[in-house]
Amino acid sequence: MIQKIEHRKTVKKITAEKPKIRAAAYCRVSTAQELQEDSFDLQMETYRKRIKSNPDLTLVDVYGDLGRSGTQIKGRNEFQRMMKDCRDGKIDLIYCKSISRFGRNMENVLASIRELQKLYVRVIFEKEGLDTKDQQSEIIFGIMATIAEEESRSIAENLHWGRKARLKKGRPYGEVSYGYREKKDHTWVIYEPEAERVRTAFRMALDHHNYTEIRMALQEMEDRDGTGRTWIQSTLQYLLVNPYYTGSYISNKTIETVVGGKGKVRRDNSGERGQFIIENHHEPLISKEDFETVEELVKTKALFTPRNWRKLHGKCTDQKTAEPA
Repeated sequence: MIQKIEHRKTVKKITAEKPKIRAAAYCRVSTAQELQEDSFDLQMETYRKRIKSNPDLTLVDVYGDLGRSGTQIKGRNEFQRMMKDCRDGKIDLIYCKSISRFGRNMENVLASIRELQKLYVRVIFEKEGLDTKDQQSEIIFGIMATIAEEESRSIAENLHWGRKARLKKGRPYGEVSYGYREKKDHTWVIYEPEAERVRTAFRMALDHHNYTEIRMALQEMEDRDGTGRTWIQSTLQYLLVNPYYTGSYISNKTIETVVGGKGKVRRDNSGERGQFIIENHHEPLISKEDFETVEELVKTKALFTPRNWRKLHGKCTDQKTAEPA
């Protein structure tokens, strides 16, 4: 008797592997106080470990802007890099400690969240317990972002108060002008290599040289000393109207204002903020009379070409024959 042997077919069940969520994190600190409260490096490393240890997640990157204000996106290179990676389809989920770390300008925060929602990128703000996956949460985002913006303004006001207190004591703040260095007691002293350029620029302007001639003379001095500095016309113009070279310090020459959608914008102070003048704060490089003469030349655009001076004062001398400072 012949029997047919039936072989059982072994059917392997293949379970489709669930795709991992591509996760990232964003960190930002802008002040020394924030650095003390929460170490930037520790914050970055904590997110790395947490995402790597979650079997449902795969780490894309941890983005971090150190020492950057959150009032505008410009200058926050890591935030911009993260947004680009989202636009390129590399990220599904972003962790952020709080809304204030994501940004302090309400319009920018909400605009970024809306763009990420359109890209199907989810953002979780841990401090507030908010998740952009919840479509009902946008009102809360608006309220929280407004609070963050007010907090930023409060910090700015405190900084302004501190600067005002320093000025009342005769101690200016901010960068020291080209041609000077600041000592430990906050006094300014002349730095002769740069002061030589400043005096030369004013002397040549008073001798009716134009911007090109002055700039070329300053560039020759830089090349001679191997400083690597390059003079451009806008820098030269700023130097020639800088009142600090008369020995006085004037506060709040320019101010920062928050413009909707643009964040902080610096512009000339037209009386919106009070100013302090500290007379004889440091040794001058130019007399007030000569400064006012050069300032008028700049305002009337007389230094753009030599033609105006040739017409009014005779032939303009060659810049090479100008007396050195």
